[in-house]
Amino acid sequence: MKVAAALSSFFKISLPVIILLFVSSCSKEYSQENVNTSMAAGTWQFKEGASDYMGDIDTAYIQSGTSTNEMHLIGTSKDGSQTFHLTLYADEFNPGTYKTTAFQSSFEYFSGRLDIYQAAQPFGEFTVTITAVNKNTITGIFSGKASADGQTIIDIFSGSFSAIFAAPVIKPKSEGALTNDAGNCMPVAVNGNYKQGIPLNSTNTVGIQAAITKAGTFTIYTDKKNGVVFSAKGEFSQNGLQSVTLTGTGIPEESGDFSFTLHYGNSMCAFTVHFEAGAAPSRDYFPTSDNSNWTYTDGVTDYTMRVIPAKVTINGNTYSVILQGTDTAYVARKVSGDYFDFINYKKSLSLSGPLNLETVFLKDNVAVGSTWDGPSFTDVSLGGMMLNLRFEILAKGVTASSGTFTFPDVIKVKTDIYSGGTLLMPLSESWYAKNVGLVFYEDKTDNSTLTIKAFNIL
Repeated sequence: MKVAAALSSFFKISLPVIILLFVSSCSKEYSQENVNTSMAAGTWQFKEGASDYMGDIDTAYIQSGTSTNEMHLIGTSKDGSQTFHLTLYADEFNPGTYKTTAFQSSFEYFSGRLDIYQAAQPFGEFTVTITAVNKNTITGIFSGKASADGQTIIDIFSGSFSAIFAAPVIKPKSEGALTNDAGNCMPVAVNGNYKQGIPLNSTNTVGIQAAITKAGTFTIYTDKKNGVVFSAKGEFSQNGLQSVTLTGTGIPEESGDFSFTLHYGNSMCAFTVHFEAGAAPSRDYFPTSDNSNWTYTDGVTDYTMRVIPAKVTINGNTYSVILQGTDTAYVARKVSGDYFDFINYKKSLSLSGPLNLETVFLKDNVAVGSTWDGPSFTDVSLGGMMLNLRFEILAKGVTASSGTFTFPDVIKVKTDIYSGGTLLMPLSESWYAKNVGLVFYEDKTDNSTLTIKAFNIL
């Protein structure tokens, strides 16, 4: 532990957090379509520190959608003052493990509107294991990392649950059309700005109307055009003319006018979106085009990075230069799916070896679970211990949210500190979005995070 403490101190003090960000490198929200609901009898319990928590499960249901299904287990503490809510995400619910890092589970324990504990992807690994499940019952266990206040990370352990499901009730699907009585498509309002190479956000919506003849659940969506799709899910509570807002996602690949086709049941209508000219997507996970810039926030302070047009050559290799303010934050280059930065470790450690070491901080050409090591270096202050960074691909090609953005193609990388084959301590987790770059960073030494606030890829 003494070594770990020394390493933690080194990486906090010697490498500014914004530089460390580039060295090593949510609750999931669904709309409702078909819901299988039932009143359930069951129990739950878990421990945190020296505290024991337990209570009853009174509600269990499976919410089904087009992309994935959700299982909700909801209950209260023995005194009824606190709420337990465990959620699993899968196409089918079978015995096995469901992880927050794979967006397969989430957990909330709260009182009123105040979260006591929350487990989700940004806070670390939280694992739920279904030990048995059928149409009537489910049992399982859970444990892992959770947030106590949005920042402090704690360990939940010895968690278990069981529930008995009653017969499911399936809500009917709605019926209707996107056309009026004359068979003409109703007006469509396209909102927000659309520019080539700039990911869509919450302002990119399409307002439509639907003539409903039978109330119930609905899914309305468009085909995918120019890297973009619009969709909405929910429930119509009554018949008649209803307004619906579809949200757009994706990154426009080209400029110009593109026709999208709306789908609602057997009804279809078309509308056009104009995309302004911009930079074509770089199609990699760490763009370094001139004057591209990113702003990150830790919730208190914002940090802005910018690629300058000037390049630098080191040992025959050409690197792009990224500034924070007027200072060089780091230099980077890419070769065949490997992304390199070049670090002066002398600024951080008392080295007995080379001063400057090139490090591969990201690979987009390897599978999930792949690992690789950074260069080895010796720290005199730790008795000449040989150290290295080890990187691992946690996820690839996944959808992930950071700040106000949702990115459709993200690689997640874990970085640890090793001495030979021995893990000394976890260091960080970084998320890289295709055509955008770094969008989320968590420092495992103090559980601090940085999220993307704004960006402009040129």
